[in-house]
Amino acid sequence: MQGYGCYLVENLLLKEFAPDGILRDVLRKLGGFLEPRKVAHVIVDVASEKQAEDIVMIDIGEISSLANYFVILSGGTSGQIRALRDEMVKNLKQEGVLLTRSEGLPASGWVIVDFGAVVTH
Repeated sequence: MQGYGCYLVENLLLKEFAPDGILRDVLRKLGGFLEPRKVAHVIVDVASEKQAEDIVMIDIGEISSLANYFVILSGGTSGQIRALRDEMVKNLKQEGVLLTRSEGLPASGWVIVDFGAVVTH
């Protein structure tokens, strides 16, 4: 999945439609594209600012077709988990990256937040 990014256009595989990166460049100029590594770093920064624990960012791009990065972190309370999820979504939305899917409830103690090329647990 190397070369793919997080994008505003839902379910669009940039590499498939723009092997030369033309569409990627257009989306970047419009503010709707961030490299997966940058998305993962935004998530790590939010987690650190919100005092999450055990933050780990794993590059899985070479071994997975589902995502490029997996970010794992721990929140102490359901309120902190909710705040972490909401702040990730807010910060990445400001960068033009939309949430693909979220599963789980903060009250249950776990949430998966999927931004396409980057998945957070």
